[in-house]
Amino acid sequence: MGVAALLLFASAALPPAPSSAQVTNCPWATLGSAATVLGGDPASIVQLSEKAKGEGSCTFSFADVVSKQTLKVVVGRAAAQNPCPAGSTPLTGVGNEAIMCTIRRGSEEVVEMIVSRVRQTPFTVSISIRRKGSKNATAGHYEDGLKMIAEQVAGNLF
Repeated sequence: MGVAALLLFASAALPPAPSSAQVTNCPWATLGSAATVLGGDPASIVQLSEKAKGEGSCTFSFADVVSKQTLKVVVGRAAAQNPCPAGSTPLTGVGNEAIMCTIRRGSEEVVEMIVSRVRQTPFTVSISIRRKGSKNATAGHYEDGLKMIAEQVAGNLF
């Protein structure tokens, strides 16, 4: 048996080394759904809690010539803070006590958000739209996609 064959055999018997660059899928929303909502192939970052099972966040970002859209799913204690103002729009079919709101961050950025929970697990789904240049960011364009992602999250938490 040659040295190359022996090394190949030995490496096959060893468990794979942990990799910090290992791609992790979002447990609550798919990359394909995020691409559909954002209108292009997004970059994704998944952060899962090591301490609290079932908690974490997924961020999907896509930029085009005029804007950057960021879809963010947060599940667990970090989602328990409700930034929506009183009187926000109630939603049905998206977990328990779901509401939707729009938050403006200056003229260049608007955030559309759904805040809800499934049983005792709170979650938020938000889309931030940041315009490049002098155009103002507008709300309402992503409402259907936001609801679709929130339904996926609620379904995956159920």
